[in-house]
Amino acid sequence: MRNLYLITIFLLAAASLAKAQYGNQYQYNPFFKTSGAFDYPSELGTDIKKFSVNLFGANMYLGNSVADVNFLYNIATRTEMGKVDGNSVPVLRNSDGTAYLMPHVLLDHIVNQTPNTNFLVGGLNLYPPIALAYKIKAGADKKEVVTFSFNHRLRVGSSYYFGKDLFSMLYNGNGSFGNTPVNLIDFDLKFHAYSEWAFGAAFPVVELGNSMKIRGGFNLKYLVGYAAFDTKKANLSMTNQNGKEWDFKLDYLFNLAVPGTVFNSNENLNAADYARHGIGRGLGFDVGGSIQIMKNLKAYAAVNDIGSIRYGGSGVRNYSGTGDVKFDGVRFQIFNRNDYTSNQDTLLTKFEPKETELDFNMALPTRITLGGEFGIGEMETRKGQTFFKHNFHFTYIQGLNRAPGNSTRPFINAAYAYRIGNILSLGLNTGYGGIYGFNIGGFLGFRGGPFRLGIASNALLGGLAPQVAKGADLTLNIGFAF
Repeated sequence: MRNLYLITIFLLAAASLAKAQYGNQYQYNPFFKTSGAFDYPSELGTDIKKFSVNLFGANMYLGNSVADVNFLYNIATRTEMGKVDGNSVPVLRNSDGTAYLMPHVLLDHIVNQTPNTNFLVGGLNLYPPIALAYKIKAGADKKEVVTFSFNHRLRVGSSYYFGKDLFSMLYNGNGSFGNTPVNLIDFDLKFHAYSEWAFGAAFPVVELGNSMKIRGGFNLKYLVGYAAFDTKKANLSMTNQNGKEWDFKLDYLFNLAVPGTVFNSNENLNAADYARHGIGRGLGFDVGGSIQIMKNLKAYAAVNDIGSIRYGGSGVRNYSGTGDVKFDGVRFQIFNRNDYTSNQDTLLTKFEPKETELDFNMALPTRITLGGEFGIGEMETRKGQTFFKHNFHFTYIQGLNRAPGNSTRPFINAAYAYRIGNILSLGLNTGYGGIYGFNIGGFLGFRGGPFRLGIASNALLGGLAPQVAKGADLTLNIGFAF
């Protein structure tokens, strides 16, 4: 049971702190289609003559529905320790000198100023050296037949969805629900760390006339899992009897996969073997297509991250429980400025979990991506390469599950990019939905001979309008193309 408590605390912290790329930055960078092929498989090879080498890449993002940057800044800068009944407690002091207990401030914010279902989603993608792409051409005019790639990345993702009923009970008291049954747990916590080894291909499908071209692409991925936590179900239905006695119906199942050394101190973890082989295996794939409608107009679509990883072995644990309990053991009088007393009991002693060691599957963050781009002002370099000076982009992403790092809330983004020769691309983007809410970002792509650099972020809103900024990301990529 103690292991379960420690693991839960660790995963809650991970869900709050993990970060990763979500969405659109690779679409807007014209110089990194090899790494971008994880999101847009059919775009592989469209930015190179013969082959490319990606040296390093990293994407990070974090988004939530609870607190904007301004709220978090106030909590961080205006919190101090106050005295209540001789005890030191954290308080938030307003500019007029009025102090409020921190639990009251946080609960008031969650209960009265957030949606009924809240989320905290993040992740991390690392693209280690070396990712390769190679284009095969044929015929007298040397047209592309197919472009192959070998790509890999490390992914860490987390997601935490939760309802407000538990916070409402703490804030308003258990009598506030009347006799209506409520689900006090109502959360979905997931965490996943794994690597992908991908073989990809993109190819022309058909050409219609002088400008219309259809292109397809895919990635076949071998997956190596390192750690996972999955909330399969978490239901704690409470019915309040006369504001005093509570009737609980509990039904939960949590799956956990970690190295076996966590549960067996006699085992030694071989870091090299763990990095190569992990503790889980799986297969996945991405598939996509694009259509060049006119020379300056393109649309594309993809279905990403179809598949799962299966975990088994000595590091797998399943914690489950069901049952009915009548409970009369909590009295709260804590959430006002002048009174802070608590007499608590715990339901954990009433619901000891059943521990098993059964294999389980962890799904990938499956999503649909739609996009388009439109160029104005065609230019040509001295080497005969053409590009557009002004570029407009559109992205729509729909997550299909709540796998770690994913969001089922639609994400819409639009961007403008300005090209300076075939060397520099600068742009701004804005969007709404997904894990961010409203966001504003910027991006830069640089090309100097074979060297390429890309950097982008959706974090600009934190400085421009912190009262609405609820997410941020950062993208960095370095490579060569020939």
